[in-house]
Amino acid sequence: MSKSFSRLSTLHSFTFVALLTSVASAENWPTWRGPTGDGISTESGFATEWSRETNVRWRVELPEPGNSTPIVWGDRVFVTQQMDGGKRRTLLCLDRKTGEKLWQKGVDAPEMERTHETNPYCSPSPVTDGERVIAWFGSAGLVAFDMEGNQLWQRPLGKVDHAFGYGSSPVIYGELCFLNFGPGTREFAFAVDKQTGEIVWEHEAPRPEFSFRDFEDDEEEEGEDEEDENDEDEDDGDEDDEEDEDEGDDADDDDEEDIDIFGTWSTPIVVSGEVIFCFRDEITAFEPTTGEQIWTYKGIGPMMKATPVAGEGILVALGGIESGSLGLRLGDKGLLTDSHLAWKKPRAANRIGAGVIQDGHLYANKENGIVECLDLESGEVVWQQRLGGTDGRSEIWSSLFLTDGKIYVINQKADVFVLAASPEYQRIATNSLAEMTNSSVVGSQGDLFIRTHEALWCIGSE
Repeated sequence: MSKSFSRLSTLHSFTFVALLTSVASAENWPTWRGPTGDGISTESGFATEWSRETNVRWRVELPEPGNSTPIVWGDRVFVTQQMDGGKRRTLLCLDRKTGEKLWQKGVDAPEMERTHETNPYCSPSPVTDGERVIAWFGSAGLVAFDMEGNQLWQRPLGKVDHAFGYGSSPVIYGELCFLNFGPGTREFAFAVDKQTGEIVWEHEAPRPEFSFRDFEDDEEEEGEDEEDENDEDEDDGDEDDEEDEDEGDDADDDDEEDIDIFGTWSTPIVVSGEVIFCFRDEITAFEPTTGEQIWTYKGIGPMMKATPVAGEGILVALGGIESGSLGLRLGDKGLLTDSHLAWKKPRAANRIGAGVIQDGHLYANKENGIVECLDLESGEVVWQQRLGGTDGRSEIWSSLFLTDGKIYVINQKADVFVLAASPEYQRIATNSLAEMTNSSVVGSQGDLFIRTHEALWCIGSE
């Protein structure tokens, strides 16, 4: 890398640190994964117990289902929302204190691209820097609004075409906004000027071809044959195993019909002045302002649903179906090899949500409802626990939220489990809202925000 690139990168790194410090002190939650992009809040005092009737500041009905997670800036809450079955893609702005709708603006979809019934349109979360809010509306493009709802620009990006739809959220860093476009017939990483929407650089993602037949002789999925000593609900476990078997049968049918189920839905993250993207079978870091490749690791597998998380010098990427999970040591450049790995599990359990890192441990969840604590250096399981759920619905698609030594985990029935972020398993509380959700719990200015298919909730302490 040239000296000019190095100085530019250093300048932007200092700018980003200053921005994050300002954001954290203001107690905003400006992106899907929070002010530092890792699911961690520096606040304390959030509620640990609530119900549909207690500790609810407000509940606002939403017009249609959605998987996106809200963001918060100052006295405003923003959430993406499909309308008319996805024919219109919108950004909804609410008053943080009252839940009153301040405005709802959006764009019409040029066409109804494919998606899955479990993934409504507008599933990516928006991002804000306090002056503008940027949302990705799939084939309708990347769109920016000011804080009053006036559209600033719209950047067409082409058609998203995948059986499972799209889900990566945009990320703002310095003067740029980054997005992982795909999966589908075209997949690429790019940066736009956040002021104008003009593309600054783009990188075509690799497209290695995979089939389930490539993995027929692999070992059984990691963790599935391990006995869960802390399993509290054997019936849930049996049901999950049956569902896993059914998913495998469906996957074989998909393969026979030549349906491409693979790809990446993960959101890019910024670590030490590098913007990191997960693609099919590879992870690549770019210099943010130029798009120059800094390092690449190949060999993780064909599917990445979960966004990676980094901490204490290690990046953790958790794969999906037929893919691996790994801990990758950061700091080098070029083509990284297995010598850079802290650990790797060649074929891991199916994961959708992102984890959190604290004090040498990774906390993460599997799609089937098991939450676990792993040693960050070795990848070894410290504890794992099936959390159960209302009406036998224990699957978890959401990401973890860490604050004040506590982890908030929400399953698809909006049961929120508050756990201690500790190498010894401890459940602090269980709270149920009894509504369908694939979103994550987030916190800002003393309040928790939970988006379900039916409503947006604001939970406060007593």
